[in-house]
Amino acid sequence: MHKDFYLVDIDIKTDGRGSLTAFEKDFNCPFEIKRVFCIAKVPNKDIIRANHINKNTSMVLIALQGNCVVECNKTEKVILNSPDKGIFIGKGVHRKLYKFSKNALVLCLCDNYYDKLEYDRE
Repeated sequence: MHKDFYLVDIDIKTDGRGSLTAFEKDFNCPFEIKRVFCIAKVPNKDIIRANHINKNTSMVLIALQGNCVVECNKTEKVILNSPDKGIFIGKGVHRKLYKFSKNALVLCLCDNYYDKLEYDRE
């Protein structure tokens, strides 16, 4: 992988009561979390999400359920398909998400608040 985007291990604690996952700065998230959003109920595999650059925001994406393809800088592709792996995507990296499974639920942790002016859609 690349220094501006790389895989992140997510520790999941599981016992007879189910599973618990916590996200913490400098443990499994390299920044203080300021915004969280989810992508869900994508109607078909042909839908593309993101397909832009965030100029001022880094994020970690985790497929909590199902799967999707994450493409960084129009070259590197990663399949997110397990809640114990995420991908860090830094500022200035082009990101595109596609081929969502019917049950995909992708969690996005961001180091910045939403600002529509920071998007570069090329």
